[in-house]
Amino acid sequence: MEGDLMVDLGVEFLGVEFKSPILLSSAPPTLDADHIKRAVEAGFGGGVTKTISYRQFHDPKPRFQGVKGRNRLFGMQNIEHISTYVFDWWKKEFKVLRELKKTHGTPIVASIMAGTDLDEWAKLARDVEAQGADIIELNVSCPHMSDSAMGAFIGQDCPLTGEVSKAAAEAVSVPIMTKLTPNVTDIASIAKEAVKGGAKGVAAINTVLVLSGVDINTGNPLPDVWGKGGFGGYSGPAVRPIGLRMVGEIARQGINISGIGGIETWENVIEYMMMGAGTVQLATAAMWYGFDIVKGWNENILNFMKEHGYDSLADLKGITLPKITDLEKLDYIDEVYSDVDTERCIDCRRCVTACRDGATNAMKNPKLNDVDYEKCVGCALCKMVCPQNCISMIIKKDKK
Repeated sequence: MEGDLMVDLGVEFLGVEFKSPILLSSAPPTLDADHIKRAVEAGFGGGVTKTISYRQFHDPKPRFQGVKGRNRLFGMQNIEHISTYVFDWWKKEFKVLRELKKTHGTPIVASIMAGTDLDEWAKLARDVEAQGADIIELNVSCPHMSDSAMGAFIGQDCPLTGEVSKAAAEAVSVPIMTKLTPNVTDIASIAKEAVKGGAKGVAAINTVLVLSGVDINTGNPLPDVWGKGGFGGYSGPAVRPIGLRMVGEIARQGINISGIGGIETWENVIEYMMMGAGTVQLATAAMWYGFDIVKGWNENILNFMKEHGYDSLADLKGITLPKITDLEKLDYIDEVYSDVDTERCIDCRRCVTACRDGATNAMKNPKLNDVDYEKCVGCALCKMVCPQNCISMIIKKDKK
């Protein structure tokens, strides 16, 4: 097809070129250079190293807990710390990453963490820059490090986030990206403070602080670490709506964003970019399904771009933002009703049950498209629960 070669997945983010916008986030899938190398060979545009520090940390075992509904895994809590290896150990890993940059053109993105000592942030930033980092991500958002006055202890303090960003940015020549916590009331203000301090962009969101469950047979919290547990970071598809909202709030401020949170399909990548992200990051999907998931994603994104006439991902970046408004500014149309495609309907009657007990009992016989228009309030609950996607919402002036 003539013109296909014009379509490109490459993006420029913070002045650095990536062959694909899909990166591994700082997490178990980037625990060493070999993991990042294998991910790049599978089709990822790069990976953010697991967060590097001068301090030694150890993880509880076990430390992951899945959250399921109807036998589908849709969320995961972890109580893992940052890298269990200190900066000196990472030097040999950076050697591999520098070679990967030569052979594959893969930028090095290093995640770092320190406490409230600004000089420590500056020194660590200089050290990873000297190892070849093209972008430095400041982890001020891990929800498990507050007891050490690190992570979200910093990211939940707007002025301190700005000070840390400033200390790192002034210490190096490469761009700084501050990784933000969603466990705040106003993430946009914190993003602005990070940029004011010198960050060229932000990554959002880190994990959401939760408790994934309770074992009702023992009364133990989950994940159960030999009878005890604690609140931890939640990831997976269930947090995607939170991530999309917060990325949108930040993007409205004109800030560069690497979007994170619940990405498990190629369509989710497009969603985040339409909300203003310049790149995206994921970890949970890679942990559940492996690095090869990205192979189909890249191809599907390219096909999507061709079908919709996008020459580059920059063409679709942020296009959803102007369409998001205050609820009172939405168009309120009374004559909106359910309409059933009877050929696709399998008569499972989920819509009938949902409408009866959750709405106004307007759905009578979906197989015959029998809707009581006098009762239907156009809420779309029936459409939401339909497993066949055969219900649409229509404007119908005539109720017959």
